[in-house]
Amino acid sequence: MGIKTQTSLSALNFGQNLIFSTGLCAIMLLAARGIIQGHMSVGDLVMVNGLLFQLSVPLNFVGSVYREIRQALIDMETMMSLQTVKTSIADAPDAKPLKLDRGEIEFDNVSFAFKERFILNNATFRIPAGQTVAVVGASGSGCVWARISTQP
Repeated sequence: MGIKTQTSLSALNFGQNLIFSTGLCAIMLLAARGIIQGHMSVGDLVMVNGLLFQLSVPLNFVGSVYREIRQALIDMETMMSLQTVKTSIADAPDAKPLKLDRGEIEFDNVSFAFKERFILNNATFRIPAGQTVAVVGASGSGCVWARISTQP
């Protein structure tokens, strides 16, 4: 679906550029003829050129809005399709609600690597109830977090 969106956006951009270029050529030729005939000044030519360029900005905006709406529709379709996916783990039909009397998470010798780079290597720690823990890399952009909301 992404290729379809990109193809339609490319066709839209091509059409917009074709219309803009054709209009620019036609208006410049008409304005040049008006200058030669003495009906227009060089300032009029500059004004006409500026006005046409001001029309091109909303056209480009329409193209970007179109792209964003199409991408949002694709994302919504993907999200809705997730609702039809059968889970491999399910509660038993007679399962009772989970009752927690103590809310904490304990990690014991946990290792985690991303693209062969260890983020956690044999880490052991406990997260008490009501606390938030974040593991952030050197750049500060990545984060693994846990929030325990059950009160002790």
